[in-house]
Amino acid sequence: MRLVIHCGLHKTGSTTLQSALVDMAPSLESHGVSYPSYQTGEVFAHHWLAKSIKGPHAFRKAQGNIAGMIDVIKASNPHTVCFSSEDFETHLRNPKALARLMEIADQLNAKPVFLVYLRNQVEYLESLYLQFLRMGLGLDASDVIDQVVETGQFAWRKWVIQFDYAAMIDALIATNSNVMVRNYHALESNCIIQDFLTCIDQPADLKSNAESKRLNSARLSGNLQRFVTNREGNLDVQAIADIDNKLSGLRPRLSQNAQQRLKDRFWAGNQDIEAKFGVSLNQRFGRTASTNPVPVIDRLFATDTIDFLSRFFGMNNPAAAQTRGIDLPEDWLAAV
Repeated sequence: MRLVIHCGLHKTGSTTLQSALVDMAPSLESHGVSYPSYQTGEVFAHHWLAKSIKGPHAFRKAQGNIAGMIDVIKASNPHTVCFSSEDFETHLRNPKALARLMEIADQLNAKPVFLVYLRNQVEYLESLYLQFLRMGLGLDASDVIDQVVETGQFAWRKWVIQFDYAAMIDALIATNSNVMVRNYHALESNCIIQDFLTCIDQPADLKSNAESKRLNSARLSGNLQRFVTNREGNLDVQAIADIDNKLSGLRPRLSQNAQQRLKDRFWAGNQDIEAKFGVSLNQRFGRTASTNPVPVIDRLFATDTIDFLSRFFGMNNPAAAQTRGIDLPEDWLAAV
């Protein structure tokens, strides 16, 4: 038996894929492929399983569900089992957590195969930062960039996001598992679902209606208001809604300096991945540059921005706040 562990990464179409796998589960099973959804209450994915391997207590607590899932899988006697959760990403450089996942593979008597989709680190960080703003992140973008460059990871709440792909893949190889690395920027037929089916040796005609849906797509409006709210709490941030409206529809990008720092940090590791797996990510560096004015992530989402807006709109003193709709200085808008 082959155990395919699809572990994201985040922001590579995982939710769309998982929805499709649920739709296709009966057809997959008729082809000898199991996408188990054992009584956990989760509709699409195996996030509960990713959570269970984070530590020994969580793993012991999950043993009932794990045993029940294994029984269900063995009863159907598939040749391929698929787990899917982008939350596995948190554990991909943690040998102890990976060992717990290997224990599950041993109980299934299955050969583990890690399947991971990668995207260029600049585009990954841009997309991920806006996603985390919607989830309550209040860190300056520059602080996130500093952590990524220094450690090759970004840790926040329950997640550890991987950016040093070479180190991550080395950790997976150390488990004596097979590793499949795919390029998010070059999906087969430009479709995550068809690409995944190819990876598990299944015909493309199994595709579900979910392939055209963007189930967790980024929202481009309201990011500045979210950032101020996340940082400052319950302030009168309605005053900056007009700024968000000015920026609406413009996708924020990292500054050229930030992009260069990421390129310098991860270029060599990406070259190693290309040599081993034929996945080219470095050619994407610089692709996010634009000749048109767009919000710059590491300038807009910064303490200096909050300080300026607090003074300009009197957000710390609502009684003294200026009238909404007043235009910000053009030089400030140009600066961000």
